[in-house]
Amino acid sequence: MIDTDIATYLSTSTSTWTLGTNIFAGNMPYTPDTCCSVTQTQGLPPSKTTDMEFPGFQVKVRAAAYATAFTRINDILDALHRLTNTTVGSNLCYWIEAQGSPSYLGRDQANRALFTCNFIANRIIE
Repeated sequence: MIDTDIATYLSTSTSTWTLGTNIFAGNMPYTPDTCCSVTQTQGLPPSKTTDMEFPGFQVKVRAAAYATAFTRINDILDALHRLTNTTVGSNLCYWIEAQGSPSYLGRDQANRALFTCNFIANRIIE
């Protein structure tokens, strides 16, 4: 699944994120305050003529300080946007592209800043 693959990729390619500790595939738990979740979203239809698929995913970052959440979501944008010819999970991704700039969602019930960014990947169907 693309959410697990991306969360694992970010945890192994950066020193900021540790899978199951502060980065999660699927739902974001209530703690810790500073964390990230990757959730599968609607992508584009798979190719009718090749073994390519185009899954979508959303990355959400939360932190007590606005500046920390802003920095972390932009670090993820830098790590993923225009990533090419890289194995993510067990699949070769030809490219990953952000669908826009990170967006500020406001604060949650615990007054922590939330940012999100959506992506589309182009990968070989396994």
